[in-house]
Amino acid sequence: MFDSYFLDHVNLLQQKSDSIISIEDITESYYKDKEVNKLTPVEEQCDWLKKIGFKHVDYYFKAFELSIFGGIKPG
Repeated sequence: MFDSYFLDHVNLLQQKSDSIISIEDITESYYKDKEVNKLTPVEEQCDWLKKIGFKHVDYYFKAFELSIFGGIKPG
């Protein structure tokens, strides 16, 4: 669902900017990037922060595969 939403909006932006990049090229590039850019679950990334001493670690926003997370480093 995210991929479709994202690619549709990238395509709309390309059309508005009179870009010559085709939706096929955009889609191919997007999926090639996803093959090498593996995302680690936000819960696991939050655990990494806890392990190195961060407190009050949480994710504050999560939509599709995007998130905002963090914590407080004492001292």
